[in-house]
Amino acid sequence: MNTRPTSWNPGGGAELRVTPIAGITDLSPATGGVELREGYDWQDFYVTPGTLGYIDQVSQTDNGALHQISVQGFAPNDAPTYSDVLARLTGIPLLIRFREYADSTWRQVGSLTTGMTLTYTYESGSDVPDSRGYTLKLAGDFDQACFLLSPSIAQNG
Repeated sequence: MNTRPTSWNPGGGAELRVTPIAGITDLSPATGGVELREGYDWQDFYVTPGTLGYIDQVSQTDNGALHQISVQGFAPNDAPTYSDVLARLTGIPLLIRFREYADSTWRQVGSLTTGMTLTYTYESGSDVPDSRGYTLKLAGDFDQACFLLSPSIAQNG
């Protein structure tokens, strides 16, 4: 429970989930709910607290607003199974869900035709106190802002 004053406005993200657009059979325009094909699931990424952020840079073009959206965070993991997951999700369009710390707002980015693209960098650090893991970056250009989801849709569909 948040016991801070109501004026407190913390930044950063608390949760990141992704799924390939190819695995979506239905995406509700009214609720943002997603129905996945058999064999597809949401991939939850643990990201070190204080490193997960969401940026929506908006500019005007001849065709209207352009939202250049990016999400970045550090995932402290170097297990071979984790690198397999990242390799499988790289270079394909992804639907993402991002939860903010401030008020548990869930943002969903992507559609049945356009998604975000994952890139990542592995770093071992150069000294014992350094962290090993992956810097994850998801980015994409969209003609509209993210979809704001209800918490029940974000967790279940």
